Amino acid sequence: MCEQFGVSRQSYYQHRDVDFAKLAFKGFVLEYIREIRAKAPRIGCQKLFEMCKSYFKDKFTMGRDAFYSLLRESGLMLRIKRRKARTTYADPYPPFTRI
Repeated sequence: MCEQFGVSRQSYYQHRDVDFAKLAFKGFVLEYIREIRAKAPRIGCQKLFEMCKSYFKDKFTMGRDAFYSLLRESGLMLRIKRRKARTTYADPYPPFTRI
């Protein structure tokens, strides 16, 4: 039957095992996160995770790493601003070597 429709058996069984309820729930979570990010765009991911747990209560069964992956895939993860290390000093006597 798979040959008649032009799909492999593997893709048929993978499609059959998809949990559409979880996919719909992820959509609700992403919609909620977008609402929060519209109000507070710099809120951290850990705080978002806690807010989602309290908002969805028992329905929220996603773990922290899966939540972070969902944010990363949808482009909602914040970028970490890194400081550039200062390796040289213009002053020949930096403040920590003065007596």
